[in-house]
Amino acid sequence: MQPIETTRGPNESELNYYGWRVVLAASLGVMAGFGSLFVYTFSVFVKPLAAEFGWSREAISTGFAIAAVTLGVIPHSWADGSIGLDHAASFLSDRYLGAA
Repeated sequence: MQPIETTRGPNESELNYYGWRVVLAASLGVMAGFGSLFVYTFSVFVKPLAAEFGWSREAISTGFAIAAVTLGVIPHSWADGSIGLDHAASFLSDRYLGAA
């Protein structure tokens, strides 16, 4: 009878773990996408939004500020465990979908 060979699976704590490449690529994609498409082009859309909806520049900029702060704060709350994704999903469904 031959001994059974056990293969060692991927170890997430190692730096060369392939999953970290995915995390790096996703982080760069989000950084490039948000940074170039939203932050740097926001001023292009202020006048058309004001003309279309009758909003003031202050209201439009306040919406942008809330979005930027939310994107800066929420991921950290999820990462440290103070807000779980299940809590966020249930809150949003209760708030906006009227779930019981």
